[in-house]
Amino acid sequence: MKIPEYIQVHLDKHPDAKGIFNRLSPSHKKEYIKWVSEARADDTQKRRLEGMIEMLLKSP
Repeated sequence: MKIPEYIQVHLDKHPDAKGIFNRLSPSHKKEYIKWVSEARADDTQKRRLEGMIEMLLKSP
């Protein structure tokens, strides 16, 4: 699965979250990517990127 560059750059800034993301199943990765990518406004996309990082870091 191709990760959009802006999501990859954001994950690169958060190595712990990136490691968790890389261990997710392809379907879970797809859901995160879809959720962030479907945001229409830049502000919403940024909030969702931060939310994705928080959710990844809180996951078991």
